[in-house]
Amino acid sequence: MVDRDLLHYSAHLERWEWNEDKIKYENITNNVLCLLSDKMCRMTTEVQMALKVLSSFGIEVNENILTYLSSTSQFSDILSGVEVLISDGFVSRVGNPTSLAFAHDKIKEAAYRLIPDVEKDE
Repeated sequence: MVDRDLLHYSAHLERWEWNEDKIKYENITNNVLCLLSDKMCRMTTEVQMALKVLSSFGIEVNENILTYLSSTSQFSDILSGVEVLISDGFVSRVGNPTSLAFAHDKIKEAAYRLIPDVEKDE
């Protein structure tokens, strides 16, 4: 993907960027999902939990909700997981009040796939 200029690392932005138009024409959307899913599965438990929670809210979630969740024992590590996701370029802060948004809908889709089907109904 790098050699076809579909994916490159921006040292200035300190994150990976992809050429969405070229990817569409390459018909590799499912491969991108597989690559994202594979990378996400190798992340720490706290980062995976943050991905699952964020993806449950959709493409964007208000940070106040995450702060509230972090006060519970079940989600006490969510904010540290979110910081990793921000530094890795998976999500970013947007808007006022501040929300977190996935960098791309395919990232959200891959994150949502981390949630077992039995948990999606809860």
